[in-house]
Amino acid sequence: MTIDMSQFYQVFFDEADELLAEMEKLLLALDVSAPDNEDLNAIFRAAHSIKGGAATFAFNDITEVTHMLESLLDRIRKGEMALTAEQVDAFLVAKDVLTMQMDGHHHGSSVDQNAVDSICQRLKALSQDTVPEAAAVVADPAPAVAAPAAIPSAAAPLADADGNCRFRIELPDVPQRDVDALAAELGLLGTISQESLADKRVSFTLATPESQDSIVAICSFVLDPDDLKITYEAAPAASQAGTEVKPSAEDPGYGIFEPEKAVTASPASTATVEPAGAAPPQKIDQGLGDR
Repeated sequence: MTIDMSQFYQVFFDEADELLAEMEKLLLALDVSAPDNEDLNAIFRAAHSIKGGAATFAFNDITEVTHMLESLLDRIRKGEMALTAEQVDAFLVAKDVLTMQMDGHHHGSSVDQNAVDSICQRLKALSQDTVPEAAAVVADPAPAVAAPAAIPSAAAPLADADGNCRFRIELPDVPQRDVDALAAELGLLGTISQESLADKRVSFTLATPESQDSIVAICSFVLDPDDLKITYEAAPAASQAGTEVKPSAEDPGYGIFEPEKAVTASPASTATVEPAGAAPPQKIDQGLGDR
């Protein structure tokens, strides 16, 4: 049977147009001296989502630009670099270049390759810069505060004989089409089963060699990562209880979780990490998961 891919192309282009428009709106509203972290995360997710969709359809030119764009955005949102007006200008130029590339694939219009090469070089150069000295501020010494207790090593996920870790993934109340889309996408990571919960919610049990980051990266395209509940389930031969972890607001679904507080639990309890509120993710059609 032949599958008509044109409908999926159209979904990608429509979604990309919305993401680029939202990216431009957020960039123009940014306060360079004190950017809002939620806005930076939203801009990053837009670039990340476009890159995932472009990779699905082998639009490698778009993938290259968005990869460099999100790499620089990632450093800024993690505090590794201070935001500058030059960076914001480069992001706006990159948005225009991506729009041009989209039109080239969608409508067959011409693409200025010199402009593409120029923005790629500019983004690469900016991502290699260090934090400007003017941005460094020497603050008064803060009072000594006891460091939070680390999560005990026993709380780490335990792999079974096949190298798979078992995750229990509880979803908030979302439409059935989103549940089905997540089941299909998460099923690509391993073996998945589904269970109905109260209040029309569902949970998945996923056995996979992949990390929790991979799970959150998929789920964050459909729901708010702060509403996602993931529990490590003990391997069959182990007696250690699981550890409930929620995604970090600093890195909603794409980086390493940085817990604000960790609680050392007894063997019969669960150690819980509660993050700050996460930014709402940009929507993306479930047929175009980031791969």
